[in-house]
Order: sequence, then structure tokens, then C-alpha cells
Amino acid sequence: TIQTTAYKFRAISYSGIVGEETVFGNVYIDKATPAQAQVTIQNAALQEETPDPNTWYKDNELTGTVPQDAGSPVAAWYKTSAEGQWQSLTLTDNTAIINLSLGVNDIYVLTKDGADGTDCLRQLLPRS
Repeated sequence: TIQTTAYKFRAISYSGIVGEETVFGNVYIDKATPAQAQVTIQNAALQEETPDPNTWYKDNELTGTVPQDAGSPVAAWYKTSAEGQWQSLTLTDNTAIINLSLGVNDIYVLTKDGADGTDCLRQLLPRS
């Protein structure tokens, strides 16, 4: 995030009439991409771990964690296939639950900050 102290603007018409000066203070510019979301799943030992695409899991819930920017709030969406519809993640303390169906799930998590910076995580996950 880049913070500037002030910008001054003055409009001038085509006929040369000069308008009043306008000052904008504390203009923020966020050029950073939001951090990538992380997903974990509970393993057989009931511990959260990063999903392994070569392992079958009995748990049908992923935990999605969405880190927040210093620049602007980050929201997240997910879908369970490339053709699927994006669904909003309801974050509580920057985490949300993603429910999976039986079979192989192709998980996409999109993060987007207030300045429209985006990042997308893709995770292939089998589930029994």
C-alpha cells in the first residue's frame, strides 16, 4: 500500500476559466496482490494438514484460511470444479468451511482485496 499525503486538483475550462483548487488528503493506492488462501483438511489422526492429492480422506470439510492485507480487506470465493459457479466464503476470524462431495474434488479459492487485486488457489482433492 502506498499512502500519499495530499493531491491538489484545479479544473480549467476550454475557455480558460480556472476553477477553485481542491485538495484530497490521505489518498491510498493498493498495488499488492492479496495473499493466497490456504486450505487444510482433518486427517485420520484428527489433525489439520494440507491436502495431499494422492490421499483419500473421510472428512468432507475443508478449512479455508484467508490472510488479510494491510492495504484493504480481503474477501474470498470458492468453486468445486473449473466449470462451477463461484460461491462466497463467509469468513469468521479469516477462516471458512468448504463442504465437499464424494469423489475427486477440484477446489478453487479466489481471494480479492478492496483494490480488485486477485489471487487464485487450485487444489485437487480426492475424498472417499
